[in-house]
Amino acid sequence: GPFTSGPFGTGTIVVNSATQSPLQAINADQVVANAINLKSGGFTVSNAATPFNLTLSGPIALTDTSGRTITDNTYGKTLTLGSSPNSSTITLSATGGINLAFNPSNSGSAATLVINDIIQDNAAAPATPDTISFNSNNNSTAMGIVQLNGASTYAGNTTINGQTSGTPVVGLTVQIGVDSVGNPGSIVFGA
Repeated sequence: GPFTSGPFGTGTIVVNSATQSPLQAINADQVVANAINLKSGGFTVSNAATPFNLTLSGPIALTDTSGRTITDNTYGKTLTLGSSPNSSTITLSATGGINLAFNPSNSGSAATLVINDIIQDNAAAPATPDTISFNSNNNSTAMGIVQLNGASTYAGNTTINGQTSGTPVVGLTVQIGVDSVGNPGSIVFGA
């Protein structure tokens, strides 16, 4: 299960880098329960060294004025944000007009990004809503799979970009979980 204490202690992990900080699960599948503050930049999750899954089960918050990117390079494996069914939240910036980008990659085998977290606006919702985007790499990178399970409540737009250049062209696969779909099948809120 999630660590109650671990490699980062019990406090918040603050990502404060102009470039994406790399995270890797080594030796085995890993679960990190710390809260994450994306103060500047974002992070890249990779399994270049060893092929294991990573779950970040704590809440994630954006607290600065620039866009953030979460890149998933866990080819053939899974990066999970939030532990279902007790998912957490991704809280967007109060500044407004910020883009949170998710980029699951594909290099021979797809990386899978599972978002169980609820993506929500900051309590002080800005006049200009934040935006969520999938594949913000200008459509030139082969894309993996994103599975949306959280009943998100953010007010901004969602951009889904497919790959349009490169060889071969591998588009983004978006899977919508059943928790987002109402009866008799219309989406009433959510992913």
